[in-house]
Amino acid sequence: MPHNSNQTPQLRMKLVTATTAAPLTLTEAKLHLRSSTGSNAEDSDNTIKLNAAAELAERIIPGHRQFMPATYELVLPHFPFDTEMIELPRPPAQSITTIKYYNTTGALTTLDSARYQSYFPTHGKATVEPVFSKTWPATRQRQDAVTIRYIAGYATAAKVPFVAKAAVALILGHLHENREDVHIGALPHKVQMGAESLLRSLDYGFYG
Repeated sequence: MPHNSNQTPQLRMKLVTATTAAPLTLTEAKLHLRSSTGSNAEDSDNTIKLNAAAELAERIIPGHRQFMPATYELVLPHFPFDTEMIELPRPPAQSITTIKYYNTTGALTTLDSARYQSYFPTHGKATVEPVFSKTWPATRQRQDAVTIRYIAGYATAAKVPFVAKAAVALILGHLHENREDVHIGALPHKVQMGAESLLRSLDYGFYG
């Protein structure tokens, strides 16, 4: 059964390839922690906490953000109605790899990139929409009818905003000072508010 809807489709995100880097280097992290020397075990521990701090900082920002490059799939039950645009979560997005959909006969089809255009702002959500005179194709009725694979995150650590790096460092300092009793995923109010204050400027519509 062909399917296009004027209702906003429900979004599902799938992580395809996780990031392999943090917005701060281990050297920068150790400088912040005033720990310029250390054993391999301590370096490993600091690396784990650095990655955890980056993940927590990404979640604090409304709508979540991606600091370093990772590949995601946005899965939709159908395309939007007619020519409506699709927003890509976890900004900033770098590029769209493929848009695949199940056509009305049930065949998995790759949408020709000449049929859509994308906008990639430096900090806000990227969007994709049909080019002029084109519309989104009809799809088979199924929950995974459309899959958009794309790369999210700043291209390099040097492009990550300084306020984001400062928030990661703030959270990292807390994790480092509270090695035994900290609960990963929950931050004390003071640390939470400090990180939020730094990251608030990265909210959509305010920063880029």
